[in-house]
Amino acid sequence: GFHARFELKAMSMFFEDDDRRFTASTGGDFTPVQTVEVPTAVGSVQSVIIDGEAGTQYVFPGGFDLASFSFGVPQVTVSGLGTEAMVRWLGFSTGTDEVGDVSLIGFGIRHGISRYIPSLGFDVSAAFYHNAFDVDSDLVGVKTYSFGLQASKAFPVLSPYGGIAYETVEMTSEYTANTGAEEETVTIELETEK
Repeated sequence: GFHARFELKAMSMFFEDDDRRFTASTGGDFTPVQTVEVPTAVGSVQSVIIDGEAGTQYVFPGGFDLASFSFGVPQVTVSGLGTEAMVRWLGFSTGTDEVGDVSLIGFGIRHGISRYIPSLGFDVSAAFYHNAFDVDSDLVGVKTYSFGLQASKAFPVLSPYGGIAYETVEMTSEYTANTGAEEETVTIELETEK
């Protein structure tokens, strides 16, 4: 049969103390080169200023002082003919120039494979999911992809299930750093696979 449902999915990220700082080194022509502990984007709002030769200074910017980041995302799921498709979306303005607009859009599809192999004895489905999260377009962008298989077996009292997935996360961040007499655009790109 055909089914449709509307849900509100809660998403949260909680940051540990280790997420709030990292070890960085001064760069460029700044001398002497120094290594110090500085705040991450979720760390302290206090900048770290390093004194160099001839009265020069190197500034590591402060973060946003976040202990967590949580929000709810509306999601519509439609299913029928052994297939389930979902779409989720969220967009809002933070009202600040520093952060700007926040948006999340995601979609996914899961299809039952075991319907083509009735003698299998348990249910198997294949799935693909994608989410894109952006803060002010260039400030922070995160894209996730997931490909996987899920299996379950129904018994009279319980239905154990499990799955295996290949996932990737791509994150980019771009901001302008004021290094004194000039501004410098800093771009960070990270990618993980599991």
